[in-house]
Amino acid sequence: MKWHETLKIWAFVLLGLGVLMMACTSGEPTEGPVDRTPTRVDPGQELTVEDYTETIESNSQDVHAYFNRGLAHAQSGNLEQAIEDFTKAIELDPDYALAYGNRAIAHDLLGNQEEAIRDFDKVIELESGDALAYFNRGNTHKNSGHPEQAVRDYTKAIELDPDFVPAYFNRGNAYFDAGELQQAIQDYSKVIESEPGFVNARFNRGNAYYYSGELEQAIRDYTRVVELDPAFASAYFNRGLAHYDSGNLEQAIEDFTKAIELAPEDALSYFNRGNAYYDAGNPELAVRDFERYLELAPADAPNLEGVKKMLDQLKPEIMP
Repeated sequence: MKWHETLKIWAFVLLGLGVLMMACTSGEPTEGPVDRTPTRVDPGQELTVEDYTETIESNSQDVHAYFNRGLAHAQSGNLEQAIEDFTKAIELDPDYALAYGNRAIAHDLLGNQEEAIRDFDKVIELESGDALAYFNRGNTHKNSGHPEQAVRDYTKAIELDPDFVPAYFNRGNAYFDAGELQQAIQDYSKVIESEPGFVNARFNRGNAYYYSGELEQAIRDYTRVVELDPAFASAYFNRGLAHYDSGNLEQAIEDFTKAIELAPEDALSYFNRGNAYYDAGNPELAVRDFERYLELAPADAPNLEGVKKMLDQLKPEIMP
């Protein structure tokens, strides 16, 4: 009757609008060819919509002012207004790759994946050597449920920038989604070689090992995760599943118990610990956990009736 939670994938997706390269903020009139040389802006710097609005009122043709006001709107979470400003910047300069790229990200965050893909296509048409554009288009393909296309884009990003660690990580996630677990493991391992402290890469590699049936390797990765981050409840939970499948019931119970300490409202930890207690010959504690599961589980949980039937069978066994 054991039921496994779908293991969580923690994707490291670089879609933060606040840390992308931004165009110059000059309010001077643009004459001749547009200067698209980007400048780095401190991610903590607050972009002020009002300042750029004043610039636009004094010069309605200032492409950079529209672009940067779009970034300011995006930082504030006003994505539709951001899209309007990026669109105006593109109308003024149809070859403004950064405007297409940021508009694509805003569309993606709003769930408009088709529009996002079209904008990323345009970025790549304008700047075919831009690894970040392929990476972000890969993110959109993955968000759209197309892991194969995502893999192709991440692979291109890696070809352009062999040290692009997030591309390896996200390609690993896409391979995982496509069921290509050994390729996922290879990519997560590449990330770990570059950044040994990258907890999410170890966690996801543990998941890939788990689904590959390589339980010892999965347990090693989950163990390293909780060494690096002792509050990582999902790592304890998943290690508990691996121990359970390995027949190590005592260790499984310890891990599910730790997961409950860290996330006391997680119904699945009670459910799986209840299974472990039952298999270990402790029906009293199994009943306690199954009852707690029923208190916490959502009304549409697929195994509610099964747990109720199990309780009906167990309670008479433990009655004095």
